[in-house]
Amino acid sequence: MLLLGILLVGVIAWWIWFRLSHSITDDAFIESDMIELAPRVEGQIMEMLVEDSQPIKRGQLLARIDPVPYQRKVAQAQAALKVAEADHATAIAALQRLEAQVPEQIVAAERQLAIAESQSRTASHNLAQSRATFEHDLRLAEQGVNASQANLDFARVTAERWNALVEDRAVAPEERDAKQTSLANATAQHAQANTRLAQAKSDLARVKAAEAMAQAAAQRGQEAQAQLALARQGPLEIAEAKRKSEAAAQRIEAARADVALLQTQLGYTDVVSPFDGVVAKRFKFRGDYGTPGVPIFSLYDTENLYLTAHLEETKIEGVGPGHPVDVSVDAFPDSFKGHVLWVGKATGAQFALIPRNLSTGEFTKVIQRVPVRVAIEKDDRWSRLRPGLSATVAISHSAPAGAATVQPTASPNARQSAQPAGPN
Repeated sequence: MLLLGILLVGVIAWWIWFRLSHSITDDAFIESDMIELAPRVEGQIMEMLVEDSQPIKRGQLLARIDPVPYQRKVAQAQAALKVAEADHATAIAALQRLEAQVPEQIVAAERQLAIAESQSRTASHNLAQSRATFEHDLRLAEQGVNASQANLDFARVTAERWNALVEDRAVAPEERDAKQTSLANATAQHAQANTRLAQAKSDLARVKAAEAMAQAAAQRGQEAQAQLALARQGPLEIAEAKRKSEAAAQRIEAARADVALLQTQLGYTDVVSPFDGVVAKRFKFRGDYGTPGVPIFSLYDTENLYLTAHLEETKIEGVGPGHPVDVSVDAFPDSFKGHVLWVGKATGAQFALIPRNLSTGEFTKVIQRVPVRVAIEKDDRWSRLRPGLSATVAISHSAPAGAATVQPTASPNARQSAQPAGPN
C-alpha cells in the first residue's frame, strides 16, 4: 500500500508538472496548403485522367484541353514566320544588289557625263566654225556679186556707147566687137558671182545642222547630268533598303515570338501537376469548358503536411518557435513528435467574416485563441496522414538548445504550390 501510495503521489506530481510545463489543447488539426489548379488556356476538356483522392506525381498529366485550335494557330504563326523570312531574304538580296550596282551606276553616269560634255564642246566648236565660215563666204560672195554687177553695168554702157559710135562711123566695127566681148565676159562673171552667192547661202543649212547637233549634244549633257544626279541618289536607296531589311528582321523576331507564345499556349492545353500530392476534388469533368482562373482540381502537397493548433490566449506564455511538441492524432494510437514553427501574431477572431464590434457596449469576455504552426516529424506513418485529422498537442515551455527562434522560410514545394498550372 505504501508503494501504491508513493506511485500515486508520483503520478499526480508528474501530471501537475506536465500540465504546468506544457500548453495543451485539443483544438488542433492536420493541414496542408491546398491549391485550386486552373488551366492557363480556355477550351473544352477532352480528357480527365485522374480521380478524386488519387495520388499524383510532379509533372503528371491530369487533364487535357482540346489542342486543335491552338495547333492551327501555331501552324498559322509558323507560316507567317516563313513569309517573314522570305521577305527578309528578298530585302537582303535587294540590298546586296543595290550595294553592287550603285557604285557602278555612279561611275558609268560620270563617264557618260564626261562624254556628253566633250561632245557638247566639240559640237559648239564646230557650230562656231561653221557660222564663221558661212558668214565669211557670204560676205565674199555678196562683194563678188556687187563687183561683177558694177563691171557688168560698165561693160553694158561701154558697149552701147561703142554701138552708137559705130553707127555714126566714128570708130571701126572691130573696136565695137572688143567691147561686146568685154560685156559678155562681165555678164559671165556676174553669173558666176551670183552662183557663188547662192552656194554661200546654201551653206546656211550646214550651219543649222551644226546648231541642231550642238543642241542635241547639250541635251545629252543635261540628260547625263540628270542620270548622274539620279545615280548619286543610290546611297539613299541603299539606306532605305537597309531599313527595310532591318524591319523585315524585326518582323521575323515578332513572328518567332508569336510562334513561341502560341507553342507555349499549346503546351498549356496539358494540365499537369505542379508537385507530388493528392487530388482532393475535381470541379469539372470531361466535356466541360475550361476557363483560365476557374479551377478544375483541388490539390494538396503530401510532403507539406503540418499541424495548426489553436491555443487559448492564457496558454501562450512559454510557447515559441523551436519548442518540442507531442502530437496525438486521433486516428493513430501512438503520438507523433514535432516542433513549433511560429506563433500567430493575431487571434483568429481578427480574420472572421464578421469581426467583433464592441462599440455597442454589449460585451461578453470570451477567451480568444491564437494559431500555432507545428511541423510534424516524419516517420513510417507519414503517408497515412491526411489534412483535416483531429489531434491533441502538448507544447513544451522549454526549447532545446540551438532551437530556431524565427519563422523558417516556406519549403520549395510550398512555394511551387502557388504557381499556376502549366507544362513542365
